[in-house]
Amino acid sequence: MFTSQRVLFVHHGSLLDESVMRLVGSNTELKVTRIDFEREELLASEISSLHPDIVMMGQETTFKLELLFHLIFKNRQLKKLRVIIFHGNDNFVDIYTRKSMRTLQSTDFLAMVQGMRMAC
Repeated sequence: MFTSQRVLFVHHGSLLDESVMRLVGSNTELKVTRIDFEREELLASEISSLHPDIVMMGQETTFKLELLFHLIFKNRQLKKLRVIIFHGNDNFVDIYTRKSMRTLQSTDFLAMVQGMRMAC
């Protein structure tokens, strides 16, 4: 049986964040929850309690990815979690899983997010 992917969208307050969130949220196959970014520790706590399939966020220069990954990937219940980071200056996205990191260029961002179900 098909179930919706749970997407946790981390909002930093930019226009790009808002646009991507609306695009992803318009897809009925994705259940999108939005949270505003405050600190890596709080975000890790939210991820641990919500158990999303995908965490999506824009590239943020003040963001400490190493700390976030340390906090969330040590949680065994999140072993299938994927983190997607989109870049505002090009068509690239970074996709992190427990085992790998890939950088992709996508002309159809929404199709790429939907395809995460088959790719992982």
